[in-house]
Amino acid sequence: MSDTPFSRGSRAAPSAVAIGDPGPLADRADNRVLVPLINGAPPRPPSDLIHALDGQTMGTTWSARVIAPRGVGEAAVREAIEQELAAVVGLFSPWEPSSEISRFNTAPAGFWAVSQPFWDLLDAAMILGDETNGAVDPTLGALVDLWGFGPPGPRSALLPIPSEDEIAAAMAVSGWQKLRLNPDARGVMQMGGMKLDFSGIAKGHAVDRVSDRLTAMGATSHLIEIGGELKGRGVKPDAQPWWVEIERVKDSP
Repeated sequence: MSDTPFSRGSRAAPSAVAIGDPGPLADRADNRVLVPLINGAPPRPPSDLIHALDGQTMGTTWSARVIAPRGVGEAAVREAIEQELAAVVGLFSPWEPSSEISRFNTAPAGFWAVSQPFWDLLDAAMILGDETNGAVDPTLGALVDLWGFGPPGPRSALLPIPSEDEIAAAMAVSGWQKLRLNPDARGVMQMGGMKLDFSGIAKGHAVDRVSDRLTAMGATSHLIEIGGELKGRGVKPDAQPWWVEIERVKDSP
């Protein structure tokens, strides 16, 4: 795959995807391959060595296949990846009390200045909200928490379904059309009780950040996966593309 992330996850992210060669599935007659449009031939990989790395982040796993320039060792590649992942957690993880999103979610009512990286993702999410009429909505943290999918944890088995009053209260502080922004000051209005939540796009954003970081250090051929979100750039040393197996759902057509 080249230069195109081809999935955007939800809060219920799929299991980590094994990345590598397609193996016996490649012989199936009904296999279909999604190939992004590219202009010209991909660049030659910077070396012949593929570093295989993995780890944990954001409550899931990450894995990478990276062809780094000669002189850039595996330790430097891992450090770069983990720095970008830590930065995303520090910005957008509602499970991290000191993260920027947690500080905003617990702030009193008023306009609050946010960092440029935080603003950039919020602005992108709001544009998607505009384009999809709210199908993407970064302001639904109160509802996410209410239904037991956020940092407070699952609901009690004695009260598995929120009451109508609870839903109404969460709805009152949710909704992308209610969020006010001041682009000149990178200001975001906390109406009091509103909770932002980027879990639907944060892993895809992290994949983009890691890919850009690796490219900047000369590792122009790589495949990155975080909790099922993937992005590939360049090709392998044998000029083959990065192949990804996607498991067929049982009994699916």
